[in-house]
Amino acid sequence: FPELTVTDILEGIQLLDEEGFIEETHLDVEKTVPERYKPNVNYFSRFIGTRRKRFDIQQKINETSILLLGLGGGGSNILTLLA
Repeated sequence: FPELTVTDILEGIQLLDEEGFIEETHLDVEKTVPERYKPNVNYFSRFIGTRRKRFDIQQKINETSILLLGLGGGGSNILTLLA
């Protein structure tokens, strides 16, 4: 498509990014992520586009502490899902 200008191409890339078809990858960070977390990284990367690193969400999850008080009907299910 030689008739396309640089502006046309950049607008096309921006449109694809806004629609969620493009994601940023950082190979240096990917090597440090344990294999068990890679499905989570792939899942959450669908929602961040190119503005953030795809590993940021998993890192936040890893750094988060949760206190669950009570293990009634709702708490038992929540505990299972969090585990």
